[in-house]
Amino acid sequence: MSGLRKMLLAPHISGCVLLLGILALSALACTASATPTTAPAAPTQPPPPTVDEAAPAAPPEVQSETAPETIVDMNIVGFWRTKIVTKQVIIFEFQEGGQTIWHYRYNNGQKNDNPGRYSLVGDRLTVDIDGPQELTVKIEGDTLILTGSDGNILTFQKVASPDDLGSTASTNFSQDIVNRWQDTIAQEWLDFKADGTVSITSSGSSTSGTYTLATNYLDMKLDNQTSPSSFRVEIDGNILTLYAEDGSFVDYVK
Repeated sequence: MSGLRKMLLAPHISGCVLLLGILALSALACTASATPTTAPAAPTQPPPPTVDEAAPAAPPEVQSETAPETIVDMNIVGFWRTKIVTKQVIIFEFQEGGQTIWHYRYNNGQKNDNPGRYSLVGDRLTVDIDGPQELTVKIEGDTLILTGSDGNILTFQKVASPDDLGSTASTNFSQDIVNRWQDTIAQEWLDFKADGTVSITSSGSSTSGTYTLATNYLDMKLDNQTSPSSFRVEIDGNILTLYAEDGSFVDYVK
């Protein structure tokens, strides 16, 4: 069961912002010192007109209190989720006041929540988390598409909270788990049958057993086990994810 053991023995992943490895944006490197974008100079106010002492003074102009760094397109407000298969889950949280939190959930159970600020003007998203960075944004309904300066793209789906799987996730686990699934990293295959039996094949060896599902919680007892192993199940399209109690996970692909 190399893939299942790997779930509990995954190496530590750095806690810095890891969008560099996903979008390959140099501005997101955790060790890089990003150069802040020079803010445009404020427009020069004309000198006040000379007031005739006999004339009544004009009322002062009301200045806008909206700061450029808090400009927000309300379409982006909320939680947006994506998964980098076998590596991590990323949830971007955009709040109304220009605050953002980037939530990372790694395959070894580690979690990081990175706060910062953002503004969205047109299709240009500026985010400041340990340094400013710019992305191009496209929002199509519940889909958020982020494009880096090098053209790399990452697609997110809108969710209700960091723990929500979104509208594409399965809710019929007993039916959708019946299939043959592969852990492409460990070269391990899980084969769930409709009769409640399961087989695991890896590195030329094979073992079998039984399983039961209660909503999205899986108990699996193999022939060489004295007690069952328990996992939380997520099925999204062709990806099956098994979560251990400590939050570590393994992804399997149909």
